[in-house]
Amino acid sequence: MAREISETLQDALGGSMPDARMTFHAWYDGEAMNEGEPLPVSSWSLNWDGGADTLMQGELSLTVADSTGELAPWGFDEALAVGGAEIQARFEHADDVVELGWFRNQTSSPNEQWTVGRDGLSFNSVGASVPVSGNERTQLLINDAFRSPESPRPGGTVVSEIRRLCAGIVAVVFTGVTDRSIPLDMTYREDRMATIADLAKLAGAGFRMTGDGALEIYKLVRPLSAQWEILPWAGNILINVAREQSADRIYNSAVATGNNAGFEIREYADAEGVLGPEGPMGRKTLFVQSMETTRDGVLADARAAITKTGVETTTQLKVTCLPHPGMQIGDWVQVVSPAGAGTVQGLKGRIVSMGLSGNAESFDAMALTVECDTAEVQRIAQIVRSSRE
Repeated sequence: MAREISETLQDALGGSMPDARMTFHAWYDGEAMNEGEPLPVSSWSLNWDGGADTLMQGELSLTVADSTGELAPWGFDEALAVGGAEIQARFEHADDVVELGWFRNQTSSPNEQWTVGRDGLSFNSVGASVPVSGNERTQLLINDAFRSPESPRPGGTVVSEIRRLCAGIVAVVFTGVTDRSIPLDMTYREDRMATIADLAKLAGAGFRMTGDGALEIYKLVRPLSAQWEILPWAGNILINVAREQSADRIYNSAVATGNNAGFEIREYADAEGVLGPEGPMGRKTLFVQSMETTRDGVLADARAAITKTGVETTTQLKVTCLPHPGMQIGDWVQVVSPAGAGTVQGLKGRIVSMGLSGNAESFDAMALTVECDTAEVQRIAQIVRSSRE
């Protein structure tokens, strides 16, 4: 589910938005710090990476310009320290507020300046610069590892087990997920967040943190229409788009191995079309570990590997556009780009990484990586080639 933004803000995103700003609020143990006022931030960046093997998706870096030195931490129980403090990131424009996330402080490096008193013995702070980095609340699930191996509860399902594993750590919400049972011989080992990610995969789902700090488990399904459009003409938000093909990302054959402790189940799936293993590219095999314990389930995972991480993710669009607080990892966007003979064509793909940055007065351009599948790319290729004939 896409972030909700008002029609007023949506209409304003294509303009200069002189009133737009990022604000960052410090919290510790459920209480607002700095008297509830935004932190005096001189520069900041937010980056999200939704790669297939990435557990920590969202990271924050900022520098606090502390004119008094009062925010520069000494202890671990302070606003900019690393003993449990969090920073809330918000996009604000006029009366609109969009929550972009909650980030647990991971590093803090105060650099405080002092003057020497006339007596040569006393020192007075004249301010500090405090670089801070933070990770999304996913960090809490990564930190809280299993003390010993665990098994699913009897009758446990993907939804019930993820709820149980998140209980008391982070809130969890489910969007469009079709629940399913869990193999009886599945074992959870050490990494809680990796286990949650594996459970989500069983239901064909992904995960991401919402702007209000909850873990969202959402269905990985290609929608009929994109959630957002990125358009090239004046008054909209596209600045530049570049294409990148990489043979490292192309797999046209998959081998999935099951999770049955009694005997090995191994199933195979091949891609079809221009990049199939019978074509000029030849065979390139992806090996995946399936959580399934039946042949049908393992075969489905082999086919899904081709669909989700094989030939259908052959091209990445590197998009530069104006800041858009509604977009997030996993959203499907339509990028309308020039495509030969003076025409424009829409490429639909899924956002797999994004970055926002700026300073106290302004935003930099937003950077997106949009992963497009073979069918989309080949459709544009045929149009472009036809226009050259």
